[in-house]
Amino acid sequence: MNLKESDLGKVIEEYDKAFFDIPFGNSAFQIENFIINAAHTPERAYRAIGLAMRAKIQALKEAYYNLKKQEVDIEELQEKLNANWTTKWEKKRAAIEIEQKQEMRADTRKLINDALAELSVLYAVFKEMPRYTRKQFEAGEHEHFRIRLTKQALGLNGPLESLDNMGESPSNLDRRVVSGTKLLDELKLIE
Repeated sequence: MNLKESDLGKVIEEYDKAFFDIPFGNSAFQIENFIINAAHTPERAYRAIGLAMRAKIQALKEAYYNLKKQEVDIEELQEKLNANWTTKWEKKRAAIEIEQKQEMRADTRKLINDALAELSVLYAVFKEMPRYTRKQFEAGEHEHFRIRLTKQALGLNGPLESLDNMGESPSNLDRRVVSGTKLLDELKLIE
């Protein structure tokens, strides 16, 4: 399929609708298995949740202020468009900048949607957890590193550790890869 420039608007609209609720950050599955379960101990899971929540809250704050700034920019550019003292070239540039800033809002809404979805998952787990003091957290560090280093000594790092975090037996890996390869071959036949 060869796209033309005139098709771009339709493609973007379809893209925005299709991917708005598909996580471009971490999925709930990733949060559970690769953030929380990878922490090895409740204290480290608590910390990992806190760090991830902080990142999402910061992203949401940044998006909020970016939207506010965009609104001011658009107001200022609109005033420039309506002013008598503005040249026709300045007006054309202002119109383009307004259009560009308005289009950027769709991406910002996507970022907000993803951050809120991740924060919702993290917050739900956080609400179920006990609150740890620094002393309690430090007391759990020995167990965290014992588990982590034991896994490393056993060769359970990288993908094998991730499979273990998912509750999967790394010994089932060969069977699963063969099964996945068959699925990929079937999908190629459909195309």
